Amino acid sequence: MPLSILLPLVVFGIAGIAVLLHLMGKSRRLAFETVADVERHWHNQYPKFWVERVVMSKGGHHALVDSNVGVGLVWSMGADAACRLLENDATVRETERGLTIATGDYTAPTIFVALPDQNDRRLWTGMITGEAKWQT
Repeated sequence: MPLSILLPLVVFGIAGIAVLLHLMGKSRRLAFETVADVERHWHNQYPKFWVERVVMSKGGHHALVDSNVGVGLVWSMGADAACRLLENDATVRETERGLTIATGDYTAPTIFVALPDQNDRRLWTGMITGEAKWQT
């Protein structure tokens, strides 16, 4: 097959698949609806660490987890979720739109948590650093 025919077929075929997946809703960002959703994603990553408490953000894209080994974070990355255990060397910095968490983990060195409410930012910062009681 000549390249002049093959190249448009490949390009339009890939573009058509991308449009079709978007129209089917497969490109939607994951949002946690319940605590069970957060726990399921947490246990996929950390099957031996059980969840004691969960605090979800208002948008449902981030959740703070209190586990038997420490505080962790679950957040949506596209259509899937990522989880990290926030070790003692994690630092939290409050910004105007949320929190920036430096984990010290090379796989996710910095995580941004969108929290528009200033009270939520202070509460999450306190829960991560251990200076505030957990609000569930």
